[in-house]
Amino acid sequence: MNIFQRINNNKFVTAISILIFIMILYWFYTNVRPEIKNINRNTIGILGHRGMSKSYHYPGNSLPSILEALRIGAIGCELDIQLAKDGSLVAYHHEDLNQYTNFNGAIRDYDADELTNCHYKGDYPEKVSLVLVDQLFELLGKNSKYIFSFDCKFNIDGEKDEIAYYIEFIDAIEMLINKHLLDNKIFIEADHVDFHRLLKLRKINVLQFITGHGVEKGLRIASELGLFGIGVGSRISKKGVEKAHNLGFYVMTWTPTNPFSNAKAVRKNPDYIQTANLAHLVKFLGEGKENQKDK
Repeated sequence: MNIFQRINNNKFVTAISILIFIMILYWFYTNVRPEIKNINRNTIGILGHRGMSKSYHYPGNSLPSILEALRIGAIGCELDIQLAKDGSLVAYHHEDLNQYTNFNGAIRDYDADELTNCHYKGDYPEKVSLVLVDQLFELLGKNSKYIFSFDCKFNIDGEKDEIAYYIEFIDAIEMLINKHLLDNKIFIEADHVDFHRLLKLRKINVLQFITGHGVEKGLRIASELGLFGIGVGSRISKKGVEKAHNLGFYVMTWTPTNPFSNAKAVRKNPDYIQTANLAHLVKFLGEGKENQKDK
């Protein structure tokens, strides 16, 4: 073997050694749970983002996706919530129905009864209808142990008064909570400050998170209105989480999509994580429901 062959062999061995070292570090980072310190009893509540998000063969916000998230260990789910024409709450993310369903227009254009015939387009094992939130909780039963975070989508008709719309939305939330005995089991995410202010005045037993304003402004709003916490993307810094905790506010973050981003989010010590990779996060932190026992 000449000197050039030995050099090439040494480079190959070095490269393989570095690769193995990186793989070991990655495995450790994404599989070994760190110590968690937050104001949620040093535990992180695991929420499925729209149920199973894009990691499942049914669409997010659909019943199969929600039930699968609960089955594999989430303490609950984040759902995008819109108001139908008759004041019912419907789980749906987009502004209009045209691209993703067999209907045209917006959720606000239809009564709940009409929307029972609305289903998602796509090659799914069965027809997947939109979720009427009242029917979801009928299925789960009263005093459900699960937590649901309602990401309120204000798809307001341009001719409708904004405050009147907020009040109608709040009426629907209150009716749902009273009917299904959901005190303190519903998180409310919204970026509209006036909506949060009106909701706070109603004294409904929900936990309110201001979203869409970042850490500094979000904390100012949460402090002014006496909210429960702030909702921010998973790019929030660990110092940002600590600042919120020092002021007594809970932090809910979203949406890590893979084992590495899950692990990175956990190491910032938020109180709740909405994840698009639920199976990994449940395994990484331990069973979600056990992780939240006696809370």
